[in-house]
Amino acid sequence: MAARRRDSDLSRQLLAQLQWVELHLNSQASLAGSDETDPGTSDWWASTTVRVLPDEDEADGIEPWYKADGTALSTKRLDEESIDVTIFEANGLTIDLQHVEDVHDALDARSEDYAN
Repeated sequence: MAARRRDSDLSRQLLAQLQWVELHLNSQASLAGSDETDPGTSDWWASTTVRVLPDEDEADGIEPWYKADGTALSTKRLDEESIDVTIFEANGLTIDLQHVEDVHDALDARSEDYAN
């Protein structure tokens, strides 16, 4: 029963963080292009983070939500008062099929994983 209660408490803590989640999305594409930098392709990467201010609960021995297994990919202290918690990361490649003649070559130019 204690494990279920702990999971329920963690769920409530995580849901309370949703309003503070930030999506960071970046993209890079070449304007002119060459063999490996085809102008019809765009690399992208994204992450979601939450900035948290550790509170007195941690000092009282209550484990913060971001220290529970499986809730954070990484944490980074920003300053004396705040921590940046990364909860999601992804990256990929967007291909404009109207501008890329050979999709396989465009993928192969990036990496063997993309080609496969």
